[in-house]
Amino acid sequence: MQPIKWHAFCILLCAGSDYKRVEQVKTLASSFEVYGEFGVLVEGIFKRMNTADPRDRFHSLVVDRVVPETKDCCSIELSVPEASRELFRPQPGQFLTIRATIDGRVRLRCYSASNLAEFGEPLRITIKRVEGGTVSSWLNDTLRTGHALEVAPPAGRFLLRASETQAIFLAAGSGITPILPMMRFALEVQGRSIALLYWNRSPGEAIFVSALRDLARRFPETFEYNELYGRRSDPHLSANLSAFAARHCGADGYLCGPAGFMALAKSHLMREQYSEDKLIEENFGNGSEHKLPPSTALLATTTIVVHRDGSRREVLCRGNQILLESLLASGLLAPHSCKEGHCGACVVRLVNGGVETLPSSALSRRDRQKGLILACRSRPAASEIELSYDF
Repeated sequence: MQPIKWHAFCILLCAGSDYKRVEQVKTLASSFEVYGEFGVLVEGIFKRMNTADPRDRFHSLVVDRVVPETKDCCSIELSVPEASRELFRPQPGQFLTIRATIDGRVRLRCYSASNLAEFGEPLRITIKRVEGGTVSSWLNDTLRTGHALEVAPPAGRFLLRASETQAIFLAAGSGITPILPMMRFALEVQGRSIALLYWNRSPGEAIFVSALRDLARRFPETFEYNELYGRRSDPHLSANLSAFAARHCGADGYLCGPAGFMALAKSHLMREQYSEDKLIEENFGNGSEHKLPPSTALLATTTIVVHRDGSRREVLCRGNQILLESLLASGLLAPHSCKEGHCGACVVRLVNGGVETLPSSALSRRDRQKGLILACRSRPAASEIELSYDF
């Protein structure tokens, strides 16, 4: 095989993890005399590409409609092929991960689904422009009907509990995005009583206000709606949070919004003796701001035993390598999305062994007690560890 062709083949083969290029790889490979073990290896790679679990890869979806919500926020409706309808059927509260190449750099971002699949509504994500946010600005300014987006199937653990207990929701800004479908499901499907406290700095920044007011009109007996505006430091916000917490201290709680609002809301809930175990949080913060400190474990390599879908596999990990990096490098299609520690898609249970890990709001105290960790924020602290995705 000529050196130039060999290098071209290797490049395409490595790029083959981008599923759009599989056919290019096959075409190029068929023009070479590929025999023996190398041929078997190539066929094995092709087979793995073609039989990969569709839950673990990105799909190209066409934009059906772009709907402005505020001057800095839009909703994007996506066309889903019939064969992928069940795959792209988010549970209320889940998000989708977008993969975009901007200025030559691949970027991943997670955006919550804001419609209800149960009523046959189109797949919709809602994006608020973030100051300095490359992807959110690109989506708001550039995306148009007919464009294609690379989208991973729904993920996330910010989900309604199966309960008849009253549910309360506390949201600020774009934190209403996952909460709107959760509230609609609770009201329209579960028939539960709910209450919402929704805060924004000004009416012009509030998202889905018309839909929320319509819900309040349709369900006057079972939906308590509190719409607040002002600065986070305003006394009336604290007063309303305290009163809201006191009225609903026995309810299931769901909290989503900027970190400052979430901390304030949680402090008022705890002041009213609200049980932290009843509160589920969704954090939009950027986990990449916090890096793991230098490893204290002097390990050359670690053997990782991985259980998934009833199968067992061993993976070798360098002592200082992040778990998710090791799993993906081995060819294992480990679930993941943001790789930054806040989406929770890479959650896995630590069965045996030790890890060094950073805390994350993607995991509740109950999750941590069950041994759940984020593979993107953990690295080995023992010569052998055992992980399970079957939990």
